[in-house]
Amino acid sequence: YTVFCLCAFSVLGEALRVFLANLFGGECRHEDTPWLYTVVTAANVCVTSNGATGLPGGALFLDLPANMLGSFVMGMLQPTRDLGLLNDMPIAFLNQRHRYQSWKIAHIGLRTGFCGSLTTFASWNTQMVVMIMGAGGGGSQF
Repeated sequence: YTVFCLCAFSVLGEALRVFLANLFGGECRHEDTPWLYTVVTAANVCVTSNGATGLPGGALFLDLPANMLGSFVMGMLQPTRDLGLLNDMPIAFLNQRHRYQSWKIAHIGLRTGFCGSLTTFASWNTQMVVMIMGAGGGGSQF
């Protein structure tokens, strides 16, 4: 059951990471999904870039929104012992008697599977190198 939770939450985290990358910048350069392209351009949320200059979008790397969200969720799911609090509870921001406090396997799935795949360190490193070196010889963002 633990492996199933890890796999299921990992797939959800990866799907959300790809969606957020497209929402905040990927669809500004491609019209692969017409409804999402319409939403992105109408709301003008093109704040990320793939590292190439001369393209719409900002100087933020594609995975920044996903990394921010994943870090926030991971922070909210911290146990009290990691925060130095007196009570020993699996989730610090929930009431001690909350039913979710006893769902140990779901905690593992959310912390490791969902947040781990949402905030992939490898994709962050790749985006930073591309932004520093420039994508395809097009020059650096810095």
